[in-house]
Amino acid sequence: MNFHNIEMITIEDIQEQTKEVSIRFLYNDYYRKWINNQKVLAWNGNEWQLASFYSRHGKKLNYGIQMDIVGSESYFHNTRDRTAINIQDRRALYSANIQIAATDGVALFGVGLNLGTTEYKTPIQIKDYPNSENAAMRIFFLDWLEPTFGKKINLDGYRLIRQPQIFASIPVYKKNRLTLLYRYSYSRYNPTISYENSSNIPELTGQRKITVPGELKESVFNVNLTNVPNQLQLSLLYFMTRIDFNVDNNPPMTEPNLLDLEKLGNGKGNRQGVALKLMGSNEHYQLLIGLGYSHIFFSLELVTPVLGRIVLPISHGVEGDITGTSTTQRIELTYTKVFRYLETNFLFGYTHGFYDFLIDGDAQLEFNLTSQPIHHPLQYQAHLWEFRGQFERKLGPVTIVYSFNQLIPIVKRTDSSPIKFKEKDIIVNTSHWGGGVHSISFWYRW
Repeated sequence: MNFHNIEMITIEDIQEQTKEVSIRFLYNDYYRKWINNQKVLAWNGNEWQLASFYSRHGKKLNYGIQMDIVGSESYFHNTRDRTAINIQDRRALYSANIQIAATDGVALFGVGLNLGTTEYKTPIQIKDYPNSENAAMRIFFLDWLEPTFGKKINLDGYRLIRQPQIFASIPVYKKNRLTLLYRYSYSRYNPTISYENSSNIPELTGQRKITVPGELKESVFNVNLTNVPNQLQLSLLYFMTRIDFNVDNNPPMTEPNLLDLEKLGNGKGNRQGVALKLMGSNEHYQLLIGLGYSHIFFSLELVTPVLGRIVLPISHGVEGDITGTSTTQRIELTYTKVFRYLETNFLFGYTHGFYDFLIDGDAQLEFNLTSQPIHHPLQYQAHLWEFRGQFERKLGPVTIVYSFNQLIPIVKRTDSSPIKFKEKDIIVNTSHWGGGVHSISFWYRW
């Protein structure tokens, strides 16, 4: 929602010499769905993190080193849901992060590097392919989808991320502190779609695959101005994201000619935006107010592989653009209080987002088939309520922390476009829940 998480070592972190190691376990209850009291959809995951921080004071410079290793897994399935496509998804993420910072007590300079990889395996069961009352559309297009792709499709792939960053902090006029950060993210991915072709072209039948190699690049610039005596902070963030990918068909090599298309299309998009945050705090309270805006553009050109042959090969395509903007507002209130030996922290947050998109697309159909071009708006109002509680107990050099976080999203579509993504749900006894996160951490400091 236009707001980014910024993590960096601060000058306060290394004011005293510290050695600490921590381990955290986290459970995510993303989403669950029941129909007639039977759970039909589940999406959950778990995560562990091993972290350490070491700071040391020298004759001229004090420095700090922060390192952490994170591993997580998530699971999704809707095998009992009443949908045309059933998915089982398992993905694993592993990342390592290191930051090093040095200060002379006045200015601070630091660098960081995050390396990560995500792997996923997603078998997909197609229960129903689309249909049409138009006989020509069925004969020359829709009836060929199932013989071409079958009922079972496997989506496997990986994502590699490299994320260096550099930051600095200096004092400025009247006890203010200026902090600058630049972070660059580069991701490379290559999902593979595997399926069984049983169409009427023998040279193309059997095991087939489509690959979608691509890159995602993001630059983030963040400027913080902090008034230390009054504990006020103003933050301005600019981000720019770009995504590019190709769709490669990998047809079987046949002689003397290739019977299928080697390239099925490509896509590209970019997102640029800014976010402004103002934060103030005192002994027990912290208040944050944020505003965000971004502009989004995405274009796609895509054709099907050769689906079969009625004298001539059958292949259809689509091309289109999505343009739009998103505006977000956030307010967050945190309350901290120590009750005897227990330190508590409670957070209440609300984020509102308005997403205003325009879809402009057209199908490229063969055999004199026609379709209505799309030029319609899509508008959504999103409301995200967040509640968090954290309880910390110190036992000598060991600290035990338990926290929970509950998100309640409410999304409503507000446009009058005829575009429909799902039919009206006629099932009465449907219930939903999710958005909960529970974690427990153990810190050892000496």
